[in-house]
Amino acid sequence: MEQLGTRNLANGLEKLGFTDLETVRYNLEAAELYEEALRRGEAELTAHGALVARTGQHTGRSPKDKFVVRDANTDDQIWWDNNKPMSPEHFALLRKDMLDHAKGMSLYVQDLVGGADADNALPTRVVTEYAWHSLFIRNLLIRPARGACLLPAEADDHRSAELQG
Repeated sequence: MEQLGTRNLANGLEKLGFTDLETVRYNLEAAELYEEALRRGEAELTAHGALVARTGQHTGRSPKDKFVVRDANTDDQIWWDNNKPMSPEHFALLRKDMLDHAKGMSLYVQDLVGGADADNALPTRVVTEYAWHSLFIRNLLIRPARGACLLPAEADDHRSAELQG
């Protein structure tokens, strides 16, 4: 597996269970992600230089498709009227399917922060299949200062993987 970009060597995707990946690109800057999206045919440029990605008929988030693993840690912490519970066993099956689906792929990783308040900030690793998705998440979460974007090896706060299929 080829690994490119700025990263903490002790915190690769293998730690999350990913195996047999083609390439992993860590924490690419916006210009690099634009180039990747164009090179891979994921998006095109408008006459004014904006990046356009065609999402198809299913766009946005579906609030009714929000699931949280219900266990001893979450049972009294989640508003269950607005979130659907998922058993730990079901989550494990979905996770295995996702990891199997990812084999042979090239993925993009962004190590970002959710929340501006340092006392409540949540280090977040987002793994995407598409460069333009990686670019999108860079605009939703906080980008740490250059050189400080390496997710610590012990950081198990929050991980997100977005893969099509």
